[in-house]
Amino acid sequence: MSSKLLEKQIKESDIFKTAQYNKDKDTYFIPKSTILRPEKYHSYIIEIDDSLLAEMGDEITQCNWNKGKIPDSKYYKVDIENIVGKMLFCIGIGYDIVNAKELPTYWKGYFPKDKVKVLSEL
Repeated sequence: MSSKLLEKQIKESDIFKTAQYNKDKDTYFIPKSTILRPEKYHSYIIEIDDSLLAEMGDEITQCNWNKGKIPDSKYYKVDIENIVGKMLFCIGIGYDIVNAKELPTYWKGYFPKDKVKVLSEL
């Protein structure tokens, strides 16, 4: 590696943790990312963070964005209707991940992007 700064940045990067370095050619092979990132007007099965389910969990999201509503399920089948900064506006129904069936719970509101894990795209 010719630059110490470049070496430092590569070591700190998440992308390069999965990369394969070829010393002979002084190059990296970076595999295509398999992380699903939510996009507007797409449907997903998501898992939400436990802090969103707690009564006194993420108060900013509950009070400011969702008018005091708390999600009923940990997993949802959602349609992403809008993305506002770091928030996802979702409309969806609860989902039982073990039995792969829909639940009678409904959600229409915001989730922070960093508290949502996309499990699969529908």
